[in-house]
Amino acid sequence: MSLIEELKNTSNQSFDTWFDRWFEKSNFPDVFKKSAQQGYSGFVIELRRTTPLPEKEEYLNRRLRDPRTVTKLKEKLVGINVEFIREQRIGPLRIKYIIEKLTFHW
Repeated sequence: MSLIEELKNTSNQSFDTWFDRWFEKSNFPDVFKKSAQQGYSGFVIELRRTTPLPEKEEYLNRRLRDPRTVTKLKEKLVGINVEFIREQRIGPLRIKYIIEKLTFHW
């Protein structure tokens, strides 16, 4: 096995381990049921955007930005529309900033 294949394999294994732990901890079915009971038709996870971020938050943001996250969420949450959205907004004093979020719609 070449070095590049070994690195990709390690990266994929690491991502899969992280995703399984995060998905289990997040308990989406219960979170979605609670949101639906409150009259919502969706759920949003907004990525933190303060600077500098604590190392733990920076790691979570990096993992949530990974396109594999949306792919795996779609596999696990059949029937739920999952998207990663990145949009630019203009705040006070015409300052531009970026909002990043994972959205779930049912």
